[in-house]
Amino acid sequence: MLRVFLADRFKLKVHQETRTLYSAALVVGPDGLKMAQAQTVSGDWQGIELDSGQLRGQGAPMMRLARIVSLSMDLPVLDRTRLEGTYDFSAQWTPADNKLSRHQWYYSGVQPPASVPISLNVSPSFKDALQQQLGLILEPAKDRSVQFVVIDSVGQPSDAQISLISVEPEIPM
Repeated sequence: MLRVFLADRFKLKVHQETRTLYSAALVVGPDGLKMAQAQTVSGDWQGIELDSGQLRGQGAPMMRLARIVSLSMDLPVLDRTRLEGTYDFSAQWTPADNKLSRHQWYYSGVQPPASVPISLNVSPSFKDALQQQLGLILEPAKDRSVQFVVIDSVGQPSDAQISLISVEPEIPM
């Protein structure tokens, strides 16, 4: 009924297509987790930063880490770690592997501390840093066929149609 209304008033034309949705899953690696359970106190900065060659988090839940990685890679990333609670972590990789976009997420406390100095433990790529420094693996998830509604065209309603859409609210007496 809504689709008929939108087609009538806004000349909406749509069609459905099936597309393959590619995704990845964040899982704990075979060598186990290499991150510490968070030990934050009230007022501490809590959040995640993913920047050029560096990922750090303090008091961060894994579902939020998966979301930041997803946004940075422009790829759906599912949290399949089964890790509860929050974690502190830091990973570095060669900035030449910089296909990631910068993302931050702060959810408590003051601004994050200054950048972490470059350590000797720098991995050659982001995926290597996840595995070697955090104990996490980014593995391809099963590709799925998903139905999408694609908008072909839409138009502005005429003035006569706009007056038909507006409804005066009932005022109780």
